[in-house]
Amino acid sequence: MTAEWLNFDVRDADGNVTTYTREIADRVGIAARKGSLINGMVPDLISSKVMIAFGPMTPPLVNEWDNHTIYFNPSLMSSEYAAHVGENLLAVSPHILSVQPIVANLSAALQGQVPELLPQMEIVTEVALDSVQAFNRMQGAAFVTFSDEASSELADTGLVRAYPDSPRITLVSSVISRTGVITQVEQLQMMDLLHDSLRVIAYPGQVKNAEPTYRLTRGVNESFLEKKIGEQMTGEIGQSGAGVLQAAAAAEHIPLMYVDMANLEPLAKAPISQQAKARIVDAVTQGNSVLVPERMVMWNGQSTIAWWQVDLKTGEATDVSENGTHQFIVQFIGTALLFMGIMAILSGCSITPPVDKAAPAVLTWQHFWQEVWEKTSATPGSPPPYLDVFGETKTYIKANWPEPTPTP
Repeated sequence: MTAEWLNFDVRDADGNVTTYTREIADRVGIAARKGSLINGMVPDLISSKVMIAFGPMTPPLVNEWDNHTIYFNPSLMSSEYAAHVGENLLAVSPHILSVQPIVANLSAALQGQVPELLPQMEIVTEVALDSVQAFNRMQGAAFVTFSDEASSELADTGLVRAYPDSPRITLVSSVISRTGVITQVEQLQMMDLLHDSLRVIAYPGQVKNAEPTYRLTRGVNESFLEKKIGEQMTGEIGQSGAGVLQAAAAAEHIPLMYVDMANLEPLAKAPISQQAKARIVDAVTQGNSVLVPERMVMWNGQSTIAWWQVDLKTGEATDVSENGTHQFIVQFIGTALLFMGIMAILSGCSITPPVDKAAPAVLTWQHFWQEVWEKTSATPGSPPPYLDVFGETKTYIKANWPEPTPTP
């Protein structure tokens, strides 16, 4: 296997089907798949090339402990439902406390010093998986709820009505991924706005341009909101298209380059990755325009890229990362080792860095069940977290958007 995708077919009332695709893993990459070399090869030969590149110990693309929580929202999400999801998250904490003595002695148990603990590992694994799923559900519910509130306030300001007319699709994932060293793993926490569009209707007497203006503003705001919720829920500064684009503008002062079907030559000459170029060409071929930094961006010591994809018919803006997703992603290294440690050990791997005996208990309780809950549970009378995001959106668009989106 060289790649796996999730495809979601959404059929509307008229029978029209729209497909939304989420890449789970792709060892070949879109640039190679679009190239003449791959197109002329049979699947067995592609697999052989991957095996040669990764060696005989090539790990599977997906892990049995990976968790993908998918929200389909055909309507607005009530705050009462989100609160209920939060209660479910807190309900898991007593189970975590009950298995902490086992987790604290994992190293000794694995070395045979406490053999009676090994049969209990199945219980620990079940608690870890339940905790991951509960956390993913809470992160997704928190985003969708705040998104609905923010979208409503933006609509009131823009004198439009906005509401979902097809299911929005939000994915929150916790993935155990092998690193460059086959026997080591890392935990990735991701949130992806696979489909996040609303129908927008301007008030009677309002200028028609209010509709694409709202879609563009909301699209940028959604990207920044996804980043904020992800950071609050995980306590980490993760990578996202919005974060990379903010860094390109604020830290490196890289201007945005406009790309559409009539303006592909600058893209071909730009010093950005072939993966990004292949995805951008795909996007503009499907009737979108793209605003992309003129060169690669340094993010946490790594060179990467992201861009704004704008639907020329609607004006809707979406951030896209180099891997083609619209997601916030955190790579856990020093935190949240409870889940990663258990799953890595049971899969025959070791984690980087090694599990500290006290770290799982301390980090799990203090970080997830205290710090996160306090940050994401606004007290009565306190401003909602998306108000700060409104300021980020306004500042970014004013400083970086080169020209208004064409009105259809």
